[in-house]
Amino acid sequence: MEKNRVITVKGIGHLSAPVDWGIIKLSLAEKNNNYEKGFSKFEEDFGKLQDAISTVGFDKKDLKTTDFHVITTYRSVEKRNDYHRVFDGYRFCNDLKIEFSYDSQKIGEVLKAISKSGVSVDIEIEFSVEDKDALINKLLFNATQNAKKKHQFFVKQWE
Repeated sequence: MEKNRVITVKGIGHLSAPVDWGIIKLSLAEKNNNYEKGFSKFEEDFGKLQDAISTVGFDKKDLKTTDFHVITTYRSVEKRNDYHRVFDGYRFCNDLKIEFSYDSQKIGEVLKAISKSGVSVDIEIEFSVEDKDALINKLLFNATQNAKKKHQFFVKQWE
């Protein structure tokens, strides 16, 4: 009786590509004990950011929200050696991004406009490629070619 032998061959793909896409991520946060006042300030700051990016050629709609949430915050207060949680306000958090064809000068203009807006935000800059699907397909092709080479090597060893 002949046993079927199974060999699993894995391929490895390598690929590099030049950066052609820039992503600026912003985190906007506002904390206030009064919900209405806090939300109003938060909306005002968001509007200022939209205005800032429009001064460098973007549409206000290009500033996209990736996450938005409101949480209640608390602090610990000691009363007679016993700690209690006491309401400390509302925290409004909005993560935003703007994406565009990579241009280092444009990134500088956006950052300058944001800093002039007077809004306090955390900023993160990412570099990527615009057509990720094409790169993934090319990488899979490279891995497949690598696996075929390995397969041919193993077939020769077993003959």
